[in-house]
Amino acid sequence: MVRKTICNTICNTVRHANRNVVHPMLICLSAISLIVVSQSISRGQSLADVPAGELKGQFDGYLENVRDSLKDEAKYGKAQQEGVEKDASTLMVLSQVLAGRDDGGDWKKHHPAVIAAAGELASKSGDYAGAQAALTQLEKAIQEVTESDADDVRADIAVLMKQVPIVNGRMRRGVTGRRFDRSLDEIAGTALTLAAIAEVTKNDDTYCSDDEGKAEWTKISEQMRDAAMGVHAATRAKNQ
Repeated sequence: MVRKTICNTICNTVRHANRNVVHPMLICLSAISLIVVSQSISRGQSLADVPAGELKGQFDGYLENVRDSLKDEAKYGKAQQEGVEKDASTLMVLSQVLAGRDDGGDWKKHHPAVIAAAGELASKSGDYAGAQAALTQLEKAIQEVTESDADDVRADIAVLMKQVPIVNGRMRRGVTGRRFDRSLDEIAGTALTLAAIAEVTKNDDTYCSDDEGKAEWTKISEQMRDAAMGVHAATRAKNQ
């Protein structure tokens, strides 16, 4: 039986050269508990070891979240707007990871238009009509290979950092709740999403003012990615 331990990942707030800029993820991580397992962890597992279909499953889940949020304009309030912004940003991350996979089928061809449409969706999340139009473009980009020059588009890291504690909270509830054995797929999926966010943002130096700050940020991101992949590996081992 897999023994579960809850460990707090406490990261001291690192201030950069000007002593006034604090990277948002450092603040998030200071309050986040990542779940680790003391047994049955595949130490060498990486995102590359996870089937592309599992990543696609996470993508489809966040896409469905967006669809649900945009079902009714009358109910499209601030919470829904913020949710769409975070979920669209997460779609950008998952698409980027999928595009780097050899087993992702034609996703590489779809990715430029997908990430452009998801980015538009995130930026238009405060406007119902604009968000609906962006969602339509996103769904078209998923179904058809369309032209786009958006290879350099990336998600706003500040928005992603707001998503991190939400996804982490879902993972924790699955592990610490009474339905652990029935929540293995959900736990693995949320862990995979956390790992993808950490991997994609590890080289984002938007809030880093010097080389020391960049190195520290990369280190923290890799620690988060590896911890999340440890959770993923353990839940998959438990499920076999």
